[in-house]
Amino acid sequence: MELINSKYCFSLYKDLFNVEKPEATIDINQLYEIIKYGYLKDEIVAIQTATNEEEAKRLKLSTLPCVTLSGIFSHRDKNSLVKHSGLIQIDIDHVTDYDTTFNRIRKDAYTYVGFRSPRGKGIKVIFKIEANEETHLSQFLAIEKYFKTKFKVDIDTSCKDLARPMLLSYDSDIYCNPHSKDFVKKIQEKFASGVIDILVAT
Repeated sequence: MELINSKYCFSLYKDLFNVEKPEATIDINQLYEIIKYGYLKDEIVAIQTATNEEEAKRLKLSTLPCVTLSGIFSHRDKNSLVKHSGLIQIDIDHVTDYDTTFNRIRKDAYTYVGFRSPRGKGIKVIFKIEANEETHLSQFLAIEKYFKTKFKVDIDTSCKDLARPMLLSYDSDIYCNPHSKDFVKKIQEKFASGVIDILVAT
């Protein structure tokens, strides 16, 4: 029997400095287990209790593994995609009221996975999308608008990058809804004479 989350696979890298051949290919079940059961608890505690921002950043960059959530890659760059995973990451930084914001996002029908960021001040969310390199950006733009409209929050625009690495974390309260809805809306960007025309498709 194949577990329901096993079809969503992506590349695992040792840390943010490693961009060459990935360490392994893992799935959502494995990502959930790593985050929930404290595989990285010591590393996360060290980051969150660091005496200054510089030390916290150094530890985050050098001690935490990361995944290219949106797919399996032969090399960690957008031109080396082997297979799109059908997932996209969403980063919400510097959340003021964490519990209220997280609970609202967790109840959303599109939220597949949600957990606390390594620094402990942000939220990482995973949505299911169309497994298509060509529509990845247009789906990100639609998700960006969705979060702004529904939750009144801005998401990190860096996540539009197909090969964007997601740092793994520790959060015993990680949320996962295997039956979340696929987000299929798209926003197309058309550039003509320096003017951006936004078209919404469903």
